Order: sequence, then C-alpha cells, then structure tokens
Amino acid sequence: MWGPGGRGCSVVTVPCDDDAARPGFVYTVGLGEVGHPEFVVVGLGDGHAQRVLRELGEQVQRGASFADGDQVICLSITPSTLRLVEVDAVEIPVRRVLQVVYADFRGAFPWDASYRYPSWLQQLPEFSAA
Repeated sequence: MWGPGGRGCSVVTVPCDDDAARPGFVYTVGLGEVGHPEFVVVGLGDGHAQRVLRELGEQVQRGASFADGDQVICLSITPSTLRLVEVDAVEIPVRRVLQVVYADFRGAFPWDASYRYPSWLQQLPEFSAA
C-alpha cells in the first residue's frame, strides 16, 4: 500500500462480532517502524476508514507527526475535523495507537452532549488495564 520512508504499511480490517455486539475497526501496521504511532478507526465503514487511514499515513510519509489530543483535518471524510486519542488496545498487536475519533453529521464528538451516534460506536472492544 503506501510506505513511509520507503517501508511498507498496511491496513487491517477487523469486522464486527457476528451478533454486532461490538463495532468493527480498521488499523494501520507499519507506521511504528518509522517511530510513529499506528492509527485505528472504530465503527466507521471499511471503505471510509481505509481512506482516512491512507490519507493520514500519506501525511506521515510527507513528514507529519501526530500525537494524543491533536486535531486533524482529513479530506476523506465529512465533517473533516478529526481528533486523535492515544489508546491502549488489547486487540491491536502494536504498542502505540492513536484512535481517530470522528464527529457526527453535526460536527459533535462522542464526549459532546449533542453527539448523535450511539456512545459505544467508537469505543475499542477491549482495553488493557493500564
């Protein structure tokens, strides 16, 4: 796929549970090799999530560096403002992970009272006990 610093990077899709008790998620593998946290998107359709991750990966390839709390503009999704939150996820086999948190159709994030999507939609299925 795309490759920061000449290295390969891939996107892994994990579908939702058979009973849809947990949302599916998509994450990158390979950014850690160049010292950058991996990205994960939870609860967004696979195609949209992959486009978002490709765009962010290309920004890293061009020299961008992202961290916990950053606000990012991503042209692959509407609304285009995303927030990055560092997570410690058991189900993702990498050390440093930034969850890409997207807004609802009105621009509200999950921590906003006016958020219109289900609260569980963007939570990773399991977190390690930190």
